[in-house]
Amino acid sequence: MDEPGALCLTCADLDHLVFLPAGNTAASRRARSQSVLAAVVVRFSRSRGRYERQGILVEEAALQRAEEQCLADSDARLRRRERDAERRSAQDLELQGRLAGQIRQPYPGCPAARAEAIARHAATRGSGRVGRAASGRALQPAAVRLAVVASVRHEDTRYDELLMAGIPRQEARDRILASTDSVLTRWQGRPPAGPPQHHAAGSQPRGAHGGQQAIPGGIRESSWRRQANVLVRAPRWECPQTPGCVRSRPAPVRLSATVAGKDRARSGTRSP
Repeated sequence: MDEPGALCLTCADLDHLVFLPAGNTAASRRARSQSVLAAVVVRFSRSRGRYERQGILVEEAALQRAEEQCLADSDARLRRRERDAERRSAQDLELQGRLAGQIRQPYPGCPAARAEAIARHAATRGSGRVGRAASGRALQPAAVRLAVVASVRHEDTRYDELLMAGIPRQEARDRILASTDSVLTRWQGRPPAGPPQHHAAGSQPRGAHGGQQAIPGGIRESSWRRQANVLVRAPRWECPQTPGCVRSRPAPVRLSATVAGKDRARSGTRSP
């Protein structure tokens, strides 16, 4: 590895060493610690484009002492592995239970069995899924939503069928976005949002607060305002007069939209 090209064991002065395959961590650690000279054996994987460890070369006497030590405490190491497996299993079950409970908070309409299945799938040890990430173990809302969205995407939409049909991943996700949002909205306990209403020029729909537009579909996370045939999300704002009422609040942001071939400026408040 230090110089280009391969050398045989004799030319590398390693022909007196014996090969210990990878797989036995205790034997490898003990043999290498007791061997004066040791070398790591690797092989280049063309499919993965990297070197992968195959084992080590150690002195024969060191390997014999390592094997004797491993045989002497094999029962103790077996019991320790069993205890560690039980401890990890209990930790996994505890994490899955907390994750399932966290899923039910923003999605109370999600069935309990489905929430448990989502948590069990997302928090599987060694899976690399969002439930095993630091944000998932901390039960952050963004990680919880990603786990729920992934489950809905695969279980409640045609996402897998679109992928099998050769459609690119992002395009397939765009196609099933409406179906995914529909399931999430139902689980959140909100009525589905209806299509936006079009009004004649110069007319202003009136709701419960004078000239403010009524909220379509009872959306609570954010309000909708229509300006120059463009739907714009306004920040969430609680009405100080009526508890539980959310209405659109004029935002100090100017928008540019093209109407009938002309550029017109629209804003949340009427310009003087």
